[in-house]
Amino acid sequence: MKKKRNRKQFTREDFVNTVWKTMEKQACENPEIADLHKRLSKDLGLPLTPTLSPKGEGNKDKKQLLIGLTGGIASGKSTITGYLKRKKIPVIDADLLAHAVIKKGKEAYRKTLAVFGEGILQKNGEIDRKKLGGMIFGDPAKKRILEAITHPEIFKSLQGEIQKKRKSKMVVIDAALLFESGLNREMAKNIVVTINPTVQLKRLMKRDKMGETEAWQRILSQLSSLEKARQADFVIDNSGTLKETYRQVEKIIENF
Repeated sequence: MKKKRNRKQFTREDFVNTVWKTMEKQACENPEIADLHKRLSKDLGLPLTPTLSPKGEGNKDKKQLLIGLTGGIASGKSTITGYLKRKKIPVIDADLLAHAVIKKGKEAYRKTLAVFGEGILQKNGEIDRKKLGGMIFGDPAKKRILEAITHPEIFKSLQGEIQKKRKSKMVVIDAALLFESGLNREMAKNIVVTINPTVQLKRLMKRDKMGETEAWQRILSQLSSLEKARQADFVIDNSGTLKETYRQVEKIIENF
């Protein structure tokens, strides 16, 4: 499936402004968010109106294609990225970068700890991502607060990784929150991996050793595959055999 659309440059300040405006709107409607917003803007040194990022940020090389890749939980994105790597196509895992920015000593670590408290720490002082995830799961307000802290840092790290691969004509950005974060607007094309919901449920339950109810909660907490597919340029159905999936990947690559 392929759609034509006009793309505009999506800079770091665009992203930060979008997230921050959402938070400001919530602050007007919810006193608890207003308090958190105040803490972020004053205690943590985040401006009420984000400052402009330095000129020259972003992908300068117009000859380099940035391809976004996303999919729901347990949709099989790793199957696709593994195949792309075997084809010598560079893949940057944005989710790994997200893990790195909240490591002890990082700026996002300090801000996350200040907002969510020391109860999210492991014995070694690192943030327990499972505990942190439990705090924001099912709470959109807290989730957006965390994203306001981490997403700008993730975006900056991503830019650095892209620059390291500037000699590659095509780079795939594997990001679970491709559309939610706005990264899709920075990409030349976007690919969504979909899967039959029944297959997805079984895979998730087996992979993460969780019950059916919890698995469904995880699946439904994400942007729906239908909505992601609507915004994508290409869709890969990963419900069938590996051969069928790889055939779809090859057909998409031919377009580049």
